[in-house]
Amino acid sequence: RQALAGEASLGSFLGQAINYANIGAILESRGQIDSARYYYSESLRCNMEAGSDLGISLCHTYFGRLYENEGRFDDAVREYKIAYEIMSGSKDKWHWLESCLALSRVYAADSRISLARRYLSEAKAVAEKINSAEHLTEVYRQEYNIERELANYRKALDAYIKSSEYGSQVTNEKNLTHMQNVRVRYERERKAAE
Repeated sequence: RQALAGEASLGSFLGQAINYANIGAILESRGQIDSARYYYSESLRCNMEAGSDLGISLCHTYFGRLYENEGRFDDAVREYKIAYEIMSGSKDKWHWLESCLALSRVYAADSRISLARRYLSEAKAVAEKINSAEHLTEVYRQEYNIERELANYRKALDAYIKSSEYGSQVTNEKNLTHMQNVRVRYERERKAAE
């Protein structure tokens, strides 16, 4: 809230949008859904003022997630599609993947398997193209859930194994980064001690 007040005093709509979204995420994690929705709405307003397509897309993704968690799948699809369309023309495929995977997940939860597979296939192609192990973990996790529900156990097992492999890769990369950070911090402390 202090950061939000600072951004407001500077007149930075983009800064305000980020802080409104951060407050919304905190409230959402606490289960205060109506309050989270209000702050996400304020973030959307500020993003529109700032002309940030990414910010606008992210807000629609947040709204979609709220609806998805409430089981309001048609509303979730509407919001995720807005985010998907905004990011379709962007070079930022990372955030586009978020909305694409969300559409697949909601369609699967709503038993619209052909649509779920369509968006999952799109996401898989892009995740492979940009070599995103994190998104590939989610792609194969969703594929596993779909195949398991359809009793295609062989395909489900294959997808589960791939999801685990990509998940391990993501974990290993995070561990490596952490170890490098620890080593750098150690070297700085050693030099300071000298």
